[in-house]
Amino acid sequence: MLRKGLFLMACLFLAAMLINGALPAAQADDTPYVLSFENAVLFKDLLHALQDAYESPSEDSLPHIREIQQQISERSESDGFLADAITSHWLHAYLNMDGTYTDYLFVWDRASSGTSASELKSTPLAQCPSHAFIVLGYQLESGEMTDELKGRCEAAAAAARAFPDSVLVCTGGATGSNNPDHHTEAGMMKEYLIHTCKIDPSRIFTDELSMTTIDNAVHALAILRAHHLHSMTVVTSDYHQKWGQVLCNAQAALEYLRDGYSIQLVENYSYQTDPLNRRTVSARTAISQLTSLLHLNSYASDPSDLP
Repeated sequence: MLRKGLFLMACLFLAAMLINGALPAAQADDTPYVLSFENAVLFKDLLHALQDAYESPSEDSLPHIREIQQQISERSESDGFLADAITSHWLHAYLNMDGTYTDYLFVWDRASSGTSASELKSTPLAQCPSHAFIVLGYQLESGEMTDELKGRCEAAAAAARAFPDSVLVCTGGATGSNNPDHHTEAGMMKEYLIHTCKIDPSRIFTDELSMTTIDNAVHALAILRAHHLHSMTVVTSDYHQKWGQVLCNAQAALEYLRDGYSIQLVENYSYQTDPLNRRTVSARTAISQLTSLLHLNSYASDPSDLP
């Protein structure tokens, strides 16, 4: 019942937007979108409710989430749009409430080269004439790529071969200890994609500043805007996929609210890590980073507490 109810909620929300034209107008340049103080506490409650729905689902989860969303929307149409964008994707990606979410995994066969992600051709990606695969970095070791980062690049290369009109956005800064030459994840990834995977360098853009997954989302979407791209797919390791998606999706909603630039998250594609040693990242990490992305901790509980 919970899954059915959450799916219906998402469908009704999307239908209402289409019928009533409920997408909020972007903010004017001189008044950039900022989450209202009145809704900050409600957003914290919403994120906690989403986390609870994942960790301890119950029949009360849906009504509680809907109530918070309604309260946010009543106070601010723009805040309501952001809340609904985050909620709809969370329910789809983390909980698969509509039953349509599929994890697309790349298995690296080191004995073969030139693999194409043919399984993605039957997805909505086929309707995206120009598209960006956002390739999330992984910490360097002594200034060099790990096998896991190479695996992410191999997955990205397979996706790029399947969609020759797409581009790759590699994101990641100078990480890891013992890195005296300040090699960056993105720079190393680009070199690997060009020389090992044989991807045309004109298709590869880099963000060499990001140090966190939040940075990845913010900087990668800025690159999409600069190159007039409106659709994206996150490429990373399997355990990191949903976390990365949630942040990119939230950042896309913020981009729309700030100046009307629309970016759609279309699919997922992940390098499959060793099943025997697979690490899991709790949804709590995603919620914690969403809190940071939205700067919720900068809102005092009472206006008089603000500096």
